[in-house]
Amino acid sequence: MRLFLDDERATPEGWVRAYWPSEAIALLESGQVEELSLDHDLGDDERGTGYDVVLWIEEAVILRGFKPPKMAVHSANSSARDKMLAGIRSIEQHAAAGRVALRIGFIEEDQYGSAIDLLHDLGIHYNGAKAASRAEVQANFLENLVSPRSPVRLVVASANEGTVIGLVAVSAFQSFVNPSPAEREQLFVKEVYVLSSQRRRGVGEALMNWVLQYAANRGCVRVDWTVNASNEGARRFYEELGAIHVADRLTYRISGEALSRNRGSLG
Repeated sequence: MRLFLDDERATPEGWVRAYWPSEAIALLESGQVEELSLDHDLGDDERGTGYDVVLWIEEAVILRGFKPPKMAVHSANSSARDKMLAGIRSIEQHAAAGRVALRIGFIEEDQYGSAIDLLHDLGIHYNGAKAASRAEVQANFLENLVSPRSPVRLVVASANEGTVIGLVAVSAFQSFVNPSPAEREQLFVKEVYVLSSQRRRGVGEALMNWVLQYAANRGCVRVDWTVNASNEGARRFYEELGAIHVADRLTYRISGEALSRNRGSLG
């Protein structure tokens, strides 16, 4: 999302409008804002100015590791503009100092515990109160995800102390249509997830860049994955990586009762 904070100017095409600092901060907290342009004087100083948004971002970066969006100031108030730009420079310095040093690679056994914690966090993120317990997540992890028969390999990002803070599942397969060595290998990405406390710090981007390099080194001709059509933030993220939307492909699914009706002997 590109966010435009202003009380009078016309909203540029492709931008989302906010009139007050509280509106802008709420959108920033959602994690959807990738670019921000700020006015200072908004018509009612009791409700705040654009500088209040700068101060909020600076505090979030310092205290919570918040990843700030790209920022600009379009205020005509020259003294306020200078103050806001100085604040943005301070934010950029704090953000650079607080970046997590990542180690990325295929999961190792000593990382299983924190990977299970991350997958439990994933379940809560998507399923809320209906999420599986950590014990259930652990059983599935050990019996299926990292077992020798698993069709996927787990790539993890770990922080300085070795804790897994991001994960992507990948599966390589061979093309039936193009069997020549130069064209047959493809990679499918099943899941990309970053621990909720570590988002907007470049972890997802680092994971995907590692996967793309791995695929290129293997000689894969393409990397595919799916994304929810309504997830605009994820779609923008993938497009910024260089991915394109394959418009002539559709996903079909049979599940639940419709699938259960197919049970029977294969003999």
